[in-house]
Amino acid sequence: MKRMGSGSGQPMAIPGMGRRQTSQTNIADLRRSSTKPEVETTDPCWRHTATFDVVGENNEVDVTVYDRKNGEAFLGHVRLPINLDDYEHQHEDWYKLSSRKHDTVTVTGEVRLRIAYHPSGKKIYGPDDFEVLKLIGKGTFGQVFQVRKKDTKRIYAMKVLSKKVIVQKKEIQHTIGERNILVRTATTESPFIVGLKFSFQTAADLYLVTDYMSGGELFWHLQKEGRFIEERAKFYIAELILSLRHLHQHDIVYRDLKPENILLDANGHIALCDFGLSKANLSQGDTTNTFCGTTEYLAPEV
Repeated sequence: MKRMGSGSGQPMAIPGMGRRQTSQTNIADLRRSSTKPEVETTDPCWRHTATFDVVGENNEVDVTVYDRKNGEAFLGHVRLPINLDDYEHQHEDWYKLSSRKHDTVTVTGEVRLRIAYHPSGKKIYGPDDFEVLKLIGKGTFGQVFQVRKKDTKRIYAMKVLSKKVIVQKKEIQHTIGERNILVRTATTESPFIVGLKFSFQTAADLYLVTDYMSGGELFWHLQKEGRFIEERAKFYIAELILSLRHLHQHDIVYRDLKPENILLDANGHIALCDFGLSKANLSQGDTTNTFCGTTEYLAPEV
């Protein structure tokens, strides 16, 4: 892309807090575009504004640019560290696009971004701060909804857990443990674990608001396609190993690994979710005595 001068607009892109935010781009299209030969790209000039929540100073803004006219061809991306000290000042500059790690596609060009931070002034959130869009899942203890945060219009997944059901089934410790694990992993930021953005409660329910993974469950893709080619399976397994290693480095054992608990983001990367059966604060050599997991995925001899 050529420079269009200081008056040019901001490019239409997929902004990621840390690594991912909601996008409706088709996963299969993006996967195919990464292997496309170089083609003559357009010289786009968009004027698009993206507003999202900054929930930690250890994150990065990741802007990825695709050429819609050429079948979502990957044009490059740029990562910017978050500096909350500059939130009162608007910053605008050209940034050189770079290729993805281990990508063979040649990337050239620049993108112009204007960035400004605005303090929300509100520290405590509740259900009324989110607009429910649709139901996306049901479980033993509650439901999961796709929601839109009213002030920033960002899309999230909201898990609503019934306190009454949790108490009846004596799952208080597991529920508290899941929330604590999500908080711990959010502060250390793994790219392959679903990120907790907000948590709060009412008299009747507990609420966990996390990244919305628009790619859906790995289970759905496996059912649809029957089986994955070897390269794709290796890709998922590699990211899954990294997510489990991150948990082990923080003394957390994940005990409900199954395709339903592996989500995909808009770019096809995995995110591990549902830590209700996980065990935290385990040291080297410690063992657990709980028999847990999902019956369909237990070894036959068990």
